[in-house]
Amino acid sequence: MTSSAIRDFHLPGQPDALETTVKLLTKYQHEHYYAYERDDKWYIGLGQRASLQINATGQEFTIFCDRRHNTCPVNKSLLDIARDFVSDYTNSCGERVFGYAGYNFGPHMRGEAYLPGQWPILSLMAPTLEVVIQTNHVSVMGREEQKVEDLCQLLSSDTFRQSHEFKAARHLNVNLDDNKDLYISQVRRALVGLRNGDYHKVILSRSIALESRVDMLSTLFHGRRANTPRRTFCFSHQGHKSNRKLVMDAVAGTRSHKGTPEEIARLRRDLLENPKEVFEHILTAKGAIGKLRPLCQPGSVRVEELASVIPRGPVQHLYSSVVGDLYPNKDAWDVLPAVSAGIAGSGSSKKMSMEEVKAFEPNPRELYMGSVLFIEGNDSMEAANALRSVFQDESRQWLQAGAGIVAQSTPDSELIETREKLASIHSYVMAKMF
Repeated sequence: MTSSAIRDFHLPGQPDALETTVKLLTKYQHEHYYAYERDDKWYIGLGQRASLQINATGQEFTIFCDRRHNTCPVNKSLLDIARDFVSDYTNSCGERVFGYAGYNFGPHMRGEAYLPGQWPILSLMAPTLEVVIQTNHVSVMGREEQKVEDLCQLLSSDTFRQSHEFKAARHLNVNLDDNKDLYISQVRRALVGLRNGDYHKVILSRSIALESRVDMLSTLFHGRRANTPRRTFCFSHQGHKSNRKLVMDAVAGTRSHKGTPEEIARLRRDLLENPKEVFEHILTAKGAIGKLRPLCQPGSVRVEELASVIPRGPVQHLYSSVVGDLYPNKDAWDVLPAVSAGIAGSGSSKKMSMEEVKAFEPNPRELYMGSVLFIEGNDSMEAANALRSVFQDESRQWLQAGAGIVAQSTPDSELIETREKLASIHSYVMAKMF
């Protein structure tokens, strides 16, 4: 069994965990990395000890290890390939795996139509070094003791503490009305199917192309400072609970969270009393119940919180929490494809054809509405939805956000919702300084 070197120490002074995280990622920006914030801790994976990539069509997988790679045709379940990777490249010392499941992972596993993109539908990385940052407490773990020691020295150095180069960036101009006419026409098309009873809910997104390359780390710093997300993540990879309790957050229904306290309270009341927003949210919560029931023991699926209002930076949402007790013969990998969303919401009376998928959104969603994964063994996985986000690969960069459309929707109101969601991030998108 391979062991890991673990070092715990305190940083001098009262450092800010976000700033420490971004400074560390800046030092490693030319390597593969993941950063995942949960509660008051940042979990960081640095370097690629091994990785798994399942290609955009789900027909091939590649394993990278020891500066070599091996590509093979998929000849068994994608879930078993992922399970084997986690088992093969982690030890009993608490090693973690980071990754993502693209939007198309769910439709592929469910046999639904989807438009293949350029990004892998599943990507996992076992890092060379792991770092956990909580205020001034730092834990570093890795299999190579010298690399662990070197990283500890870097984090403790005066040079590291005094570095602020990631703050030196300029804002990118973003036109929040870009593609608005196309989006309005897509909503109108969706409303026809909704009012015919073909679907209960359709989730449509807007993507806005950005004029130049994005400084993702500076964007992370400024964007996280101004927002209060349940989870935060940032990664650069390949160019782009054991108690068996399953928890699924249902978030749908949106209003602005900007203005005076009185204005915010008025918008909160409107959110709670608006029939369209409440109906959309209840559909989402019912969809979560429907997704959990086949995975959980009979009678265990329950709603622990219903239609609360939660602030998320400049917007506020309706929120419900649906939980259940996972069957003994199921694990986190069984859950992932079942709970992922599609363009048509849960409970729709028919599956979308490829022609309908292309009509609603002509471009592949890549990671939008997919999940960033934080894995601690095959029985413990968090999947954080990539909703309003900044994306970048070798050839393009863009913002993307969406809205849930129901029969009571209007095109103008849904356009406003996407604008409010995009506004929560567009002011913090920073240009890359070459």
